[in-house]
Amino acid sequence: MKGKVCVVMPLYRNKDTLPRALESIFSQDYEGDIEVLLMFDDPHDGTREVALECAKRYEGKVRLIEEGAPFFLGGARAKAIPYIDGDYVYSLDADDELLPGALSLLTKVLRDTGADMVNASYVEVKGEKRRPYFFAKDATYTGESAVGALLQDASFRSFLWAKLFKRELLDSRPLAILQGKGVMFEDLSFVASLLLGARKVVSIAKPVVAYHLDVATSSSTEERKDRTLRHLAAFALTRLVLEKANRPKALRAFFAHKLRTYLSYRYDVSRDKKAGASQDYFAQMKALFGRLYQKGALDVKGTLLEPLLEGAFIS
Repeated sequence: MKGKVCVVMPLYRNKDTLPRALESIFSQDYEGDIEVLLMFDDPHDGTREVALECAKRYEGKVRLIEEGAPFFLGGARAKAIPYIDGDYVYSLDADDELLPGALSLLTKVLRDTGADMVNASYVEVKGEKRRPYFFAKDATYTGESAVGALLQDASFRSFLWAKLFKRELLDSRPLAILQGKGVMFEDLSFVASLLLGARKVVSIAKPVVAYHLDVATSSSTEERKDRTLRHLAAFALTRLVLEKANRPKALRAFFAHKLRTYLSYRYDVSRDKKAGASQDYFAQMKALFGRLYQKGALDVKGTLLEPLLEGAFIS
């Protein structure tokens, strides 16, 4: 018997892309049940009306969750947890789409390997151009070694929409995710939390999702002046998760990948400079990066990170 897949889909100004995303889910050849939780945020642009139409079209397979909104992106993933009753959990952004055969492949890998999570690759889409992610590879990890691969950020990216996992991983403790308006990179600490609860993780090189880079709702491509701060918050919360879980091996992996984090930091700085961030801001970011890799328990009190991390732990 095929297990039920529950797909969590945050909604924010997605009236134009939502039908495509849902069509990519319900045109899958997966033989088990599929349910989509639409975590709805913004009532002003017509997305709600489109969501209600889609719920009627896929009657009994789509639930629109509005209680507690606005969720914002990270909050949508966190607040969906009580509504999830499937065997497997997948998260798809409403401006992206599943590739044909994705769910059958992902669930088969979980069943055949006995893994708790499968990490897959993706295809980047920009206009008419489609480019498979270059660094994808097949690999098998323990949960802790997968944390190292996650922090290396090469074949194992942080994107939640590239992963299918067993529902039981949501019982992992601690479980943490960034929440609030303007959040970015919220998947990093959440995925790290899930990995700490996993015994076996499998990564496959085959792409399962089309990642659209040219849509107006993409947080990764919009111009903003706090990208560096938001990314450092994600790394800081990830370190706090590893400390709270008392997992020294995973914490050593965090420090071992300082150079990789620095490369991301330098890219974020270049984006913030282009957007016109102040020199004082960059001085604070440099100090925060240094604090992130100091020995001893991470302390963010009195820094710009403190308000971003308040309330981030959901368990």
